[in-house]
Amino acid sequence: MPSLKALAVDDYAENLTLATTRFEHLGYEVVTCRSVELAIVALRDQGPFDIAAIDYRMPGLDGDALIRTMRATPAWADMPVLIISAYAEAAEVEGADAFLLMPYTRQQFEDAVAETLTKRGARRLQP
Repeated sequence: MPSLKALAVDDYAENLTLATTRFEHLGYEVVTCRSVELAIVALRDQGPFDIAAIDYRMPGLDGDALIRTMRATPAWADMPVLIISAYAEAAEVEGADAFLLMPYTRQQFEDAVAETLTKRGARRLQP
């Protein structure tokens, strides 16, 4: 049974399947959500999560809105967040720890996860 848990949020099933496969390769159990609203329910009911990979552009509430909600909620505020998007402007999303441009390779995904965890870990060590 995996001891690490990831949340993957994207409105496209194919992208969720790819993220799930990549996370599972790294030893994560993965919870997937196809909307921000479902992700908020999962955060509340299925957390805690060790990392969240969030799509930037989704119908309705988008990844930026989800990250703002997470950072404003004490239980989720310190969760490492990786933005995954085909849109380069997503690299500027405030509150995200790292950005991965789609399409991506397995190595790029693994590097982005490591960067995300390192940045959030470094913040936790700061006074």
